[in-house]
Amino acid sequence: MSHTRLVELAPLVLAAADEGDAVARALVDRMAAEVVAFVTATTERLGCDLDSVPLVLGGGLLRTRCAQLRNGIRDSLHAAHSDPRIVVPGTPPIVGALALALDEASARTPGDAREVPLEPLAAQVADLLG
Repeated sequence: MSHTRLVELAPLVLAAADEGDAVARALVDRMAAEVVAFVTATTERLGCDLDSVPLVLGGGLLRTRCAQLRNGIRDSLHAAHSDPRIVVPGTPPIVGALALALDEASARTPGDAREVPLEPLAAQVADLLG
């Protein structure tokens, strides 16, 4: 199966997990454990405390509405840290990258008449990504 086709299955697995499918739930539990392991390894390597920095969950699968995935990540992090701040942005991470690119190109400077508002840009990106 191609990578593209495999990626298309992810939303279906997440939905099936929330509907109670045992195999899908096991896959989502494993994904939550992998995310927590990655976060733990990264914060340890950086020497930062997860209680003092926000954890931003970006990317399509981490921004999903799958309750089992969100709860699995949150519960595991809360078990290991006293008060981790978990942030799930409302817009895809690419919007921030586009804003930085616009800033770099001087197309979006404060007070400039050519300033590009981020909300329409986020909506356009969301439409493109489906």
